[in-house]
Amino acid sequence: MIIIIFSTIIKSSIWFWIALLEFVIIIIVIIKIKWLRLKTEMSEVSKKKIKEFQKTEIDMDNLMYSINSSKSLYKELSKKCHPDKFTKDSQRKIANNLFQEISSNKRNYQ
Repeated sequence: MIIIIFSTIIKSSIWFWIALLEFVIIIIVIIKIKWLRLKTEMSEVSKKKIKEFQKTEIDMDNLMYSINSSKSLYKELSKKCHPDKFTKDSQRKIANNLFQEISSNKRNYQ
């Protein structure tokens, strides 16, 4: 008798099936998250690389100065070496090569 009542409730209630589907989706997401955590754990090799990078000395003042001054330097050089400023073909070719070099190294901070 109880089984018959329970089966009719399950058959007639769409909300039960929606809740069951949500539960299954949550379980699948939890399993995938745990699997990704296990997969992306840091190995000993990557830990050694991180320690090596931490030991290197970087001059942050020089790096920040280079980054901040590169925009103004790029504008200045692109104005001086723009190919449209020159009328002679030989000068224009040289300026074009220089301008391409400047443009390719626009964000090359050193």
